[in-house]
Amino acid sequence: MSIINSCCNACGEGSLTQKSRIREISYKNTVLNVREDFLECDVCGVQPSITSMIKDHRRAVLAAKKAHDGLLSAEEIKQIRKDLDIDQTDAYRLFGGGPTAFSKYENNDVMQSEAMDTLLRLSHMNRSTFSDLKVIRSLQSSLKRRRLKVIKNNEYSASYDSIESSQNINEYHKHDLRLISVSEIEQNNTFTRIAV
Repeated sequence: MSIINSCCNACGEGSLTQKSRIREISYKNTVLNVREDFLECDVCGVQPSITSMIKDHRRAVLAAKKAHDGLLSAEEIKQIRKDLDIDQTDAYRLFGGGPTAFSKYENNDVMQSEAMDTLLRLSHMNRSTFSDLKVIRSLQSSLKRRRLKVIKNNEYSASYDSIESSQNINEYHKHDLRLISVSEIEQNNTFTRIAV
């Protein structure tokens, strides 16, 4: 049932019609002009609160804030994710932000951080960066105790809490990575060096 043109509950005589106005929103020492849709009774002038309209206005405000800050829009984030051929769950696993982050970014429910925005842009602009990100995230999530540490330049070490000294050093390059199991590493006391 449509609320528009329905009878006003406040006065019982008028009907509700949809209108719009521009609201001024203060943000970072400036004013953003954001359109807001609302319902108004044509007799008593009451403006009932409609949850869906409030939510739409909140999203419009967030979109205006993103535009002001030069961040990716909801549509651009969705397009980047599609171009990278990943769903929202994969995006969260690769980029972080939480299990529902990308749904919220793409619906203007939450504004992404500048760091997230930059990582998305870099991954989209340079597919080898995106490939490197997938390798690092795969290594980090495959063995929860692994900590990648910077050695120098583009080398990282993957160490384990249970390993105190290194007997073996295995060198890998980004196109020749081999994931080894926790048990194999603990048995061999292996220290892995990864060049990416």
